[in-house]
Amino acid sequence: MKKYMLGIFAFALAIGFSAFTKINVHHPKKGFTGYVFVHTAHSTSDLATDWTYVASPTGCANSSNYCKATFDETSQPSAGANPTDITTESGRILGNY
Repeated sequence: MKKYMLGIFAFALAIGFSAFTKINVHHPKKGFTGYVFVHTAHSTSDLATDWTYVASPTGCANSSNYCKATFDETSQPSAGANPTDITTESGRILGNY
């Protein structure tokens, strides 16, 4: 009987702890908009100069390199521009652009 009670107690704890897990959804800060930049260096570097804004980026070839990511910007970047703040990146996709 103790085994069953312990199992039920463990199951209840598992449900209880998972019920209050916060899901992280990216929401740009007020006054910012997310724009997709492509990684043209075909590597996994995190330099801002390796990311370039393209208005309509296409798909990514299969690779373990960085391909596309969303950066928060205060205004729409011009074609070929780099992100102004590399720390606002979210939603990184792997592949070669």
